[in-house]
Amino acid sequence: GAPYTSGYRTIYWEAGVGAMLDVDLFSKINLMVGGRRDRSYAENVDYAAFTPNTGTSANPGRFGTADSFAKNYDNGSSWSVSLSYKAPYKIVPYLTFSNSSLMLESNNNKMDNAVILAGHIGAGEILEAGVKSSLLNNKVFVSVAAYEQTRTDVSANSDSSLLAAEVSSTVTRGTEIEVKWVPSKGFSASVYALTQKT
Repeated sequence: GAPYTSGYRTIYWEAGVGAMLDVDLFSKINLMVGGRRDRSYAENVDYAAFTPNTGTSANPGRFGTADSFAKNYDNGSSWSVSLSYKAPYKIVPYLTFSNSSLMLESNNNKMDNAVILAGHIGAGEILEAGVKSSLLNNKVFVSVAAYEQTRTDVSANSDSSLLAAEVSSTVTRGTEIEVKWVPSKGFSASVYALTQKT
């Protein structure tokens, strides 16, 4: 018997164009460079619903009287550069630096009006350096990597009565190690460890 507190319809599209170049230099150096440009449109309507955060103790909450609507265009760019080197004994050190545009939707594909108005494409960036190797006649694979990852986005204000967006930015640093054993095509086992701080 409780009234519904949320009803909405979100529609969006995204289109992009990109290119990638993969080049081997001097038979030991590999360079991979890629980029993409995105254009997106999003719209959302929040239907009038019951708001439990208003009113008085004697008469808590109230029903909305009008729908709320937002629409906007946004742009984003993504690019990646990766450099690796084939060292002796099948050891491959590498360095990767990339930036990616992110669609700022929630886990149910909804975009809040405040997010649409503030810009619904965010950004993520990663810088990673590591070493990979295959040992014992390609039966054991080992990789070690250290990385720094950042993410910038906007989210709706935690106060549902305010139509505002807050910008957030996080930085994550971590190290990961993996050892994988593949003695045959039908069997493999791996050990993986990760430590990170955000």
